[in-house]
Amino acid sequence: QIQDDNGKFRSAYLKVIGSIALITFPMMVGLWVAAEPFVLTLLGSQWQPVILLLMILAPVGMEQSLGTTVGTIYQAKGRPDLQFRWGIVSGILILTAFVIGLQWGIVGVAVAYVIASFLWCYPSFNIPFSLIHLPMRDFGAVLWRPLVASLLMLLVLVGLKFLLPTGLASGWVLGILIPIGGISYLFASWCINREQIQQLLVMVGLNK
Repeated sequence: QIQDDNGKFRSAYLKVIGSIALITFPMMVGLWVAAEPFVLTLLGSQWQPVILLLMILAPVGMEQSLGTTVGTIYQAKGRPDLQFRWGIVSGILILTAFVIGLQWGIVGVAVAYVIASFLWCYPSFNIPFSLIHLPMRDFGAVLWRPLVASLLMLLVLVGLKFLLPTGLASGWVLGILIPIGGISYLFASWCINREQIQQLLVMVGLNK
């Protein structure tokens, strides 16, 4: 079985991680860029305070989209006890961050949560990875291409926002940013990350 073969498990896990990053990284980067027109168009001006919160929390969404997968490692290797203990530690860190951040209101809580998330990011991955002998450098190797492609998309969208007419309705801004962002990300990915795109297509049954 695959869970008993660390080599096969690592290979399968990294393919899944790469596919997740391929989708969630541009989504979170896009949300960061388009937070204002997104909120104003879909929720209305009364939700304007949410814009800053979305921009603060978007980077954490990238990390958490990957962090949700480590539970499969704990379960496959029969170490839910280790997952439980680390869950207690991380829970204490989150609670501490919330208490500290409360001094500056909801924005302070969000910022504190982001800081805490990135502080515990390394151990939260490295601990389960040690169970399957997965080096962090191999983890990073499958993430850098989706990250770079997303950052290239970011540059395109930020530049585009500066070119758009001032006062343009938020719905129009959102309607322009989404397709241009999607096209620029797909182009960047096809140039530097073609292998992961093909792996994803195979996983969803669109390529053999």
